[in-house]
Amino acid sequence: MPIGTGTGVRALINQNFRKTALFYNPKTFSHLQSLLAALAKAETTDALEAISNPKIQSYFTSSNCLSTFRKLEANVGHKNHYQRALLNWFDGFQQLKFLHHLRDLDLPDVTLAGVLQAPWFQKPHALDMSRTRLERIRELA
Repeated sequence: MPIGTGTGVRALINQNFRKTALFYNPKTFSHLQSLLAALAKAETTDALEAISNPKIQSYFTSSNCLSTFRKLEANVGHKNHYQRALLNWFDGFQQLKFLHHLRDLDLPDVTLAGVLQAPWFQKPHALDMSRTRLERIRELA
């Protein structure tokens, strides 16, 4: 699904949806999940700096957010407060910046057919989606 409403949804309606509508690459969400998990359990900024995922490290470098994380760490007294501060800072806007960084790096947007290749569409029972609804979505591609 497109994120947001209004202009983006109107553009989807007005274009040849099957061939030209683009969506975030499903692989970006695996990296986002990894980053959110790391932020939720990080006790220090050094722990975040040690993350081995090169795409996350690329984002850290380009956004200079590690300096922000160090400031947050200096201003809190307990690891739980640090984790909460990290997750509050990494809000929806920051998450979109992360997705856009990955798109610009090497995970370009994909068509609906590309979205349907996502692992979660390969296991429809895990989606809590009726088989009929999933078939309708696949027919669009």
